[in-house]
Amino acid sequence: MINRDALRLIDANFNRVREGLRVAEDVLRFVFNDKRLTFEAKALRHECSRTLLKFPIPYREIVKMRNALGDVGKKAKY
Repeated sequence: MINRDALRLIDANFNRVREGLRVAEDVLRFVFNDKRLTFEAKALRHECSRTLLKFPIPYREIVKMRNALGDVGKKAKY
């Protein structure tokens, strides 16, 4: 079994990828008004989600590894 920290890392980074693709999708949609590239970005974002669902550990189990209250980065100041 993959340890808890690795699952938290996988969860956080899949979320980052999807969020980044969503931003790219919005730029293509609202700034460039490019229907084809908007569709491709959206398809890529959905493919990313489908890929996570193919992961050997069920996504609901990965989500259970989240630790928002104990996350040292949540209140980190810079």
